[in-house]
Amino acid sequence: MCALVYEYCRLGSLEDALLCRGAWLRKPMSGTQRFEMLYQACIGLLELHSQDILHLDFKPANVLLDGPLGADRDASAVSARIGDFGMAKRMHQLTAAPDETANSTLPTRTNRTQLWVTEGYACPEYVQTKRGSDRTDVYAMGITIFRTVTGKHPSGSGVETLKTSIEKALRRGSAKEIEKRVAELCDPAARWCARASMRLLKLGLRCVANVPDERPGIEEVRMRMSVCARVVHMPMCVHVVWMCVRRACVCVCVCVCLVSV
Repeated sequence: MCALVYEYCRLGSLEDALLCRGAWLRKPMSGTQRFEMLYQACIGLLELHSQDILHLDFKPANVLLDGPLGADRDASAVSARIGDFGMAKRMHQLTAAPDETANSTLPTRTNRTQLWVTEGYACPEYVQTKRGSDRTDVYAMGITIFRTVTGKHPSGSGVETLKTSIEKALRRGSAKEIEKRVAELCDPAARWCARASMRLLKLGLRCVANVPDERPGIEEVRMRMSVCARVVHMPMCVHVVWMCVRRACVCVCVCVCLVSV
């Protein structure tokens, strides 16, 4: 008999935290805390891929949190770990030629007889062909970003609906218009910084591209998240000053144009 033994994580999962389940959470997780959990989970996926391992069931429910009780007061006190390796495989096991049943569709978690993939988090090519790559986990990372930023739970056609909503929100327009549209998509309980949420959603869209080769590798995802971290951890007063300076520059440019005319 084989069994997987994991380190005990007293704070539950990221999914529990997003739903405010658990005695340790006295209030909803802030955007800074959510970002920290995402970033640590991304580093975990990077380590797995460096060991030629695919997780294949990455989602907030499998990102386990640990730290002292009452850690909601300090994001740095909570650490994230990836759990549930029941579906994990070596990369060569999925990139090899598919067997005779490859054309059949994999059952989802909604099927009680066979629990193979989680609806909403599995990329299209893996569901349809049973073949995957490191981009399979990257797709799940993108959906997890959406879940964490917006608070919306992806399921079935809801994934495409959410992608469309995010694409519309990030379409061309003034910075103020885009920020307003993005703010309407974000979970209000998290109090996300506008610039941080925009960067994360843009990264998430790249991760969930329908064509696997158009998705970034997990190393690029980590690098872009590390750049985003500078914005996330920037003091609010600096954000306010930056917004004022940006608007002042716009006003100056308009005045210069009017004078020149």
